[in-house]
Amino acid sequence: NSGQFKKDNRPPNYVPVGTINYTTDGYPKEKIGEPNQWVLKHRKVWEDHHGLIPKGYSIVFLDGDKTNYDISNLACLSKNEIARMNQNHLFTSNADLTKSGIGLTKLTNKIREVEKNG
Repeated sequence: NSGQFKKDNRPPNYVPVGTINYTTDGYPKEKIGEPNQWVLKHRKVWEDHHGLIPKGYSIVFLDGDKTNYDISNLACLSKNEIARMNQNHLFTSNADLTKSGIGLTKLTNKIREVEKNG
């Protein structure tokens, strides 16, 4: 059996580092290392520009297009802010309207916090 597995034999579904594939939900992911080290492209773009994403936060697409991972189309929101945005239907396909919705949500959350804590 010493010759059963040949050296440098690659499976037919092998892809090189730097390849972009899509998850079943439509999010682009990029291969960053071997073996099979993948990262969501929008998270990588955000971290390249702003550093690590804090725990409890997610990156959202301002225009709702998961394939538009340009930094100007990304925002970092807390899970609470995302929940409020969804609850109030403030995510739109217009990035400017979504930014306004984010501002409104942050303001509403701050008002609630001040009212609660005095």
